[in-house]
Amino acid sequence: MVVALFLLGLCVGSFLNVLIERLPKGQEIIRGRSCCPQCGHMLVWYDLIPLLSFVLLRGRCRYCGKKISWQYPLVELATGFLFASSIYSSSLYLLISSSFFLIPIFVIDLKHGVIPDKLVFPGIAVVLGYRLFGVVWGVWGLYQNLKNDVGGLGPYLLQTNFFKTHAWLEFRPLLMTLLGSLVLYSFFFILHSLFKGRAMGGGDVKLAFLVGLIAGWPNMIVAVFASFLTGALVSVILMALGKTKFGETVPFGPFLVVGTYTALLSGRGVLEGCLGFP
Repeated sequence: MVVALFLLGLCVGSFLNVLIERLPKGQEIIRGRSCCPQCGHMLVWYDLIPLLSFVLLRGRCRYCGKKISWQYPLVELATGFLFASSIYSSSLYLLISSSFFLIPIFVIDLKHGVIPDKLVFPGIAVVLGYRLFGVVWGVWGLYQNLKNDVGGLGPYLLQTNFFKTHAWLEFRPLLMTLLGSLVLYSFFFILHSLFKGRAMGGGDVKLAFLVGLIAGWPNMIVAVFASFLTGALVSVILMALGKTKFGETVPFGPFLVVGTYTALLSGRGVLEGCLGFP
């Protein structure tokens, strides 16, 4: 199962590379065959085998001999490892589905300094729909079990507060997640306004809402904590190496993505072990 998920992740990563390259340029995502960005030569299927083609070609274009960007194998590997590690997470489907949005956001913000609305808004719709479906499915399943329990206490429990109480327990995490996401959105919006976009861009504000929905409550605390921590560490390292100067902005979207995956893969452990969350 782990190997199958890893191979699936490699294939998805190959598609995400197309998304990363074409979306900022306003090109069609699905239509049009892939070509070498250096010489423009059309690529055939054996040039596009995830990871394997890069290795066999030794990182160079078959037709012009110029180097292929390391972005391609790294995105494929990262997606493969995320898919494989998702089997050890309680948020397997959420982790996999969110990768279609978070990984392109990570790379595009890193390369171009922008977070496309075409990724954030569909991501919000998909994640919110997924969470809402899970709640409704759980409540409907409970209702059907009680209704069909003819010989037991099911029909009686439907007439008491038992069903309403358990239905509320199903909806409560979703409402907490929505409220927490709105708080994150407001917090990042305030930072964006106070620093006039120098500390946080408008894309980061919208991404914060998506991060809250994906991580859920209370894991979104871990996501934000990890994003600010890694952002601060990387900024200090870059300044120490002379890559950036004090006051220069560093794209924050990638750190929000790292924080989100930290929350999905080990959120509960961080909450209990590091932050003392019950």
